[in-house]
Amino acid sequence: FCRGSISDPLGNVTSHDDFRIDKKRQALANKDADTYIQSGGGILIYPEGTINRQVRRGERVTSLAPFRYGGIAMAMKHKMKAVALVARGCEDIWPWGAKIGGIPGLVEVVAMPLDLDAKKEESPAEVSKRLHDEMEREAIELYKTDRTYDAKAATILGIPPSVCGLLLVVLLAFMVLPMILFLFINVACIAIAHVILYLLNLVLGKNKKPKGKND
Repeated sequence: FCRGSISDPLGNVTSHDDFRIDKKRQALANKDADTYIQSGGGILIYPEGTINRQVRRGERVTSLAPFRYGGIAMAMKHKMKAVALVARGCEDIWPWGAKIGGIPGLVEVVAMPLDLDAKKEESPAEVSKRLHDEMEREAIELYKTDRTYDAKAATILGIPPSVCGLLLVVLLAFMVLPMILFLFINVACIAIAHVILYLLNLVLGKNKKPKGKND
């Protein structure tokens, strides 16, 4: 929803249904979202509110879960232009439950301009149901056929991007760790030198006799 800089602390937009939410955070989310939209910003809505259960099980999509319509109500309130994105293949790039994604794959996306204000008498719930049916038809069409892609074309020198990323992290670690170790040793040496000088000053100060007035 919106941009990462504000989505992290905000949470979801009001769902207007029986979905449990934190009402205090929700009120702040709606207020900040209104301000953000009025300044020219846009919002990104995931109307199912979760990963499609059929996709989780590796099945073809034959239906979409009922849409939550808080975000749609907000878009209608501000008379925003809307585009629906229906995608297939994200589950191949980052499988459900996987700790690390980035697997080579093909993602197909269908973009559909949506009319949120076609009928003035429509409520957010009714608009949500209409958009749900339109997007569900596109999703079913996307998942109808099998597809293939050249997995090698999605690799770097034959190595999957996720493995390349891991190798890059390891390489950077080997480059950065010696620098951190070198810096730590330098700081430690300087600190030890200061301690030795301080102790020498204490010892020499004690051994040094104070001069008398007649000296």
